[in-house]
Amino acid sequence: MNTHYSVDQVISLHKRQRFKEAFPLFHQLALKGDSLACYYAGLYLYEGGYGVEKNEIEALQLFYKSAISNNVLGWYMYANACLYGNYYSRKEGLKYLKKSADENHPDALYMLSQIFLNGEHGYEIDNDKYEGYLTKAANHGSEKAQKELATLRKDKMSRDIKFLRGHLI
Repeated sequence: MNTHYSVDQVISLHKRQRFKEAFPLFHQLALKGDSLACYYAGLYLYEGGYGVEKNEIEALQLFYKSAISNNVLGWYMYANACLYGNYYSRKEGLKYLKKSADENHPDALYMLSQIFLNGEHGYEIDNDKYEGYLTKAANHGSEKAQKELATLRKDKMSRDIKFLRGHLI
């Protein structure tokens, strides 16, 4: 196996959907400490598929290694795995989710919006925080947040019109 690939070259393989070639190279670079390679190798192991056997424990370790190297993508995936994977850690998950949201990671912002919408992980339902994080996620490119925000605004407008009609008649 060629050990002279840069992480950018391996990401290029990944983007061209050459997953079976990319994973061993990501894994090799991750073992050498590359934080972005840790993130990508972790993704392959967390999801499984593409010739890679699912291994959530190793994925969590790689996401953590990426996270402690101050990689925003690593922060988000480590948080996601801690909060919604098989090895729940509320404290770690929320710590790294907030860090990635503070850096305006759109998926982290969206995840926080859902936590406040549903009252999860020790938080009470908080519609103001839900809408705030949802708006921020939408503004930073989250398509899910953009769609949800459009629906929310449409529903609010519909309720406002019904309210006004009820009071103007």
